[in-house]
Amino acid sequence: MKVSDWMDTHESLVQLLDSFLTNGEESLRIIFDQLKELHAKIEAFYQEHVSENSAKGGIIRLQQLNPSLIAFRERLVSLDFLKNIGPAVLWRAYSEILHLVSHQQVLEKLSQENFEIFLKMKLYRVQLSLNEVARDRQIVTSNFKEFLENPDMTIGQINASLQHQLQLITQKVDVSALDVLKIDGIRSDLDAIGVSLMFTGLQKEFRALKSEVLENQKAKISQLELSNRELQEKMQQQLEEYKLALDQKVEEINQELQNQKALKQKKEDDRFKCFSSLIIDDIEKFKKMSSFFDQAGRPLKYSSLLYRGSVDTFRVSAFHTKCDYKSNTLSIIKTTEGKIMGGFTTQTWDHSGEKQDNQAWLFNIDAPTIFRFKQGSGQAIGALSSYGPAFGSGYDLIIYDNCNSNCNSYVSGSSYEYSGGVGNLLLTQGQVKFRVKEIEVYQV
Repeated sequence: MKVSDWMDTHESLVQLLDSFLTNGEESLRIIFDQLKELHAKIEAFYQEHVSENSAKGGIIRLQQLNPSLIAFRERLVSLDFLKNIGPAVLWRAYSEILHLVSHQQVLEKLSQENFEIFLKMKLYRVQLSLNEVARDRQIVTSNFKEFLENPDMTIGQINASLQHQLQLITQKVDVSALDVLKIDGIRSDLDAIGVSLMFTGLQKEFRALKSEVLENQKAKISQLELSNRELQEKMQQQLEEYKLALDQKVEEINQELQNQKALKQKKEDDRFKCFSSLIIDDIEKFKKMSSFFDQAGRPLKYSSLLYRGSVDTFRVSAFHTKCDYKSNTLSIIKTTEGKIMGGFTTQTWDHSGEKQDNQAWLFNIDAPTIFRFKQGSGQAIGALSSYGPAFGSGYDLIIYDNCNSNCNSYVSGSSYEYSGGVGNLLLTQGQVKFRVKEIEVYQV
């Protein structure tokens, strides 16, 4: 059928749908008028330019007309969809406002043929809703585009197909509460369409009773549409309730995380207060020390000061008096240059000589990780009466008598693993001597 003939036949349907458009430029009637105007312009252009130059053999002149011809072609291509005029074209033009048009309005104003086209578009809208509910589920939905453009497919066949799809979804798939509401809305739409079909059938068979039947069915359609609106409002309300509940749950989780973070911080602060070190004298250093113990696989939960040089003197004998026979000790040294380092051992400092300890490690407060004892590299510590804390066979760290008044104490790479281009505990290379400003030993 020609586009002009189709538009004349379905003018009343186009006018009804146009009345719901907010932008008149989107009207199918206006688009069709634009097509007629374009045809007229092309015909006039041909008569004025192309026909005369063709007769005169004006090839060059014809070539100069190419831009105008291209512009006409592009405009024709943009309106090419009108050649397949029918329900699919109506859907393209009016799908966004279709939900605003009630069955009652269409029944009052349109012919039987136009009403069936309207129902096809309504059914297409139902199919899209079914596709949404059936997403990610192995339910085959019909190619409704084919339904729209197939004149042999009746409204009843389309409705039956959709009812079958709806039955598959409700019987074979576990659906969410939200999808249940959507399915109820779809069922309500199909019921309304079914009522409309029933009414049109009765209209054909009982024209004598048209007025009475029409009033009854109008009321039923209005009630069904009211039910559909109520279902939509209920679904919206539940969505808002779900969102509110989710927001509250997120807020509770965030609050719990904040509480846990605050509790963790309080525990760290409390442990720092109990640590009472003159060397590890701020919370950042304490966190660093705690991280070293975490790396070693034994969190720092307890500490007891055994020995402090500035209180107990820097004599080796004072160190052994306070620390001998104490296991699990942490030695912390601060040099006169402000370097902070030390080591941990599970062994005791009981004058029995060099000892193995696979759990021993050294640290420098400026290094990111601890320096672990190398397996098979000699002894981990030296429990010697002539020295204070001594780590490694070489030694990696050794403290001499009266270490605060001489530079005999030193570090050297020997029995512990260093990385990152450093070769000793002071993060340099070779043997380096130093003088001690403070030394502390804790049992941990």
